[in-house]
Amino acid sequence: MGKGLKTMILAAVLGTLMYYTYLRTSSMLQFSELTNVFQSSETILLSKPCVLEERYYEDNNSRILFARDLEDNIKAGKMVVDFWRDLRVLSTKLPETVHTMKNPCWWTQHPHRTTCDKLTLMNKALKLPANQSREPVLRCLPYFYLIGQAKCGTTDIFSRITRHPSVLSPITKEPFWVFPLRFQKGCSSIETYLDFLQTSSNRIKDDYLADNVSSLITGDGSTSTMSGNTWWHMLPGNEGCVEPCITNANIVHHLNPKAKILVSLRNPTSRSFSYYIMKARVLKYNISKEHFHNLVVNEIAEFQNCMSHSSLRSCVMNTTEENYLTTAIGLRSSMYHIHLVDWLKVFPREQIHVIHFEAYTNQVEHTLAGVYKFLQVASLSDKEMKYIAGRRIENERTESGKQLGDMWPETRGVLDNFFKPFNAQLASLLNNDAFKWTQ
Repeated sequence: MGKGLKTMILAAVLGTLMYYTYLRTSSMLQFSELTNVFQSSETILLSKPCVLEERYYEDNNSRILFARDLEDNIKAGKMVVDFWRDLRVLSTKLPETVHTMKNPCWWTQHPHRTTCDKLTLMNKALKLPANQSREPVLRCLPYFYLIGQAKCGTTDIFSRITRHPSVLSPITKEPFWVFPLRFQKGCSSIETYLDFLQTSSNRIKDDYLADNVSSLITGDGSTSTMSGNTWWHMLPGNEGCVEPCITNANIVHHLNPKAKILVSLRNPTSRSFSYYIMKARVLKYNISKEHFHNLVVNEIAEFQNCMSHSSLRSCVMNTTEENYLTTAIGLRSSMYHIHLVDWLKVFPREQIHVIHFEAYTNQVEHTLAGVYKFLQVASLSDKEMKYIAGRRIENERTESGKQLGDMWPETRGVLDNFFKPFNAQLASLLNNDAFKWTQ
């Protein structure tokens, strides 16, 4: 081993040791979590060369430029009175909801039309009566939120939840209004969000008019809601904060403090690989085990570099080094406990239901029964449950992803070792060792 390489390894080992020492003091980790640090650091440095394809860099650079343009547009939007006013969701006073409706809804005589380009076609769903002065319109917010995480079975889970006769499927599972759509000029008004939910609102209205009561509910399954806090520093209420003072959790709580919050979490190592395969469709790269390994090494190195000068939470929330438009692994969003703590700060524990993805795949009926109970909807018969649980799996891995197989064992070892302390914190937070995944 050359002198230069030995120096690099020593520096990396010291940096990694400092990183884990920080975790030990800031996150109450046991000293045993520092085992294998030297071994894992040398494994990373002596693994296959971390050289990424030129095309990946070119495509990523174009997206970084796009992200910067988008960020500039957001900054410019702050100078637009309506845009800045609409971003102040926490200052918005919402109408009183109808007590005889289970879903949070209210009547309005003249709902405003959204100016959001994303809803140009969807505005047809806003079936306003011809004579608005005589027939009020019902506007509704979600009763429940399936906030994440991406590649943790949320599409399949949401599809099965909305098969319950009391649960309405909105026009789209993922309006993404809480994040990132409301940062786009013309889409920041809450009217945009209400339009996404109007088809469900219309059905709740019909149900209510039949008997002056409605037990129907609807939800939002946007996977960006849990951890998508890009541009947090631009949000009203975060002025002068070095870490987010206001997050999506605060926004959702303001909209509906009684909301039921659902979270699906998967072994972050496996999730990272699935996320990588999914993101190939967006970032336009050729998937391979070597490419994935190189990305893993590079993103871990970036995170460890951040940890050398910043706090754990600020590095997880940091979006300049791992922008949600350009990341191919979602490393920071897989540090689940950091994000979940923000939600537990504003929502009582009994309003948050966490699904263990691996348990769900093995026990669909049992998991669904728990979700329905949490949502306080009627229990279904065994026949109905078997029908819903027996439906085909939604949003499975692509054919090319299946052909690729699993990641290298070496890559899995690196990710398992990296995520181990974070998983331990999650298991402690939820008082459930199943969320350690690996021992």
